[in-house]
Amino acid sequence: MQIIKAESFPSQPKYLGIHDINVGVRVSLKSQVIDRKLERLRSTKGVEGCAVITVEGLPISSFLPLDIPTEKVSAMCVAALSVAKQINRELNRGEFDMQIVKGSEGYTIIMSAGRNSVLVTLTERDALLGLVYMEAKKVARELAEILG
Repeated sequence: MQIIKAESFPSQPKYLGIHDINVGVRVSLKSQVIDRKLERLRSTKGVEGCAVITVEGLPISSFLPLDIPTEKVSAMCVAALSVAKQINRELNRGEFDMQIVKGSEGYTIIMSAGRNSVLVTLTERDALLGLVYMEAKKVARELAEILG
């Protein structure tokens, strides 16, 4: 892998990123910034994985455990978030913040990250939810600035 300078692509708009010569993939700076934010959330004590997905249910970036089918889970999380928002609205609970799903092995926290994306965070069962929530909320706000 090598760093390619913007002038290496004269026929295209200014582009700065990484070019993998073997597969011909360019990773934009925006993707790198998103990944760094998810890596920061993933490094929070008690967090097992996280992902940001579109409101259509398509993965944007994922740091989920390998045994989790990212595409399937992404679609299900968006559907669950939609239902949770609808319930919140019908019950007059004010502005929606997040959905928490508790399982015997841990929690799944689903929250909006702007108008166009959703942040999903998986935690261990004994994670300090307040700490995880604060970091996830911060990352969601930062992602909203990037993704809209």
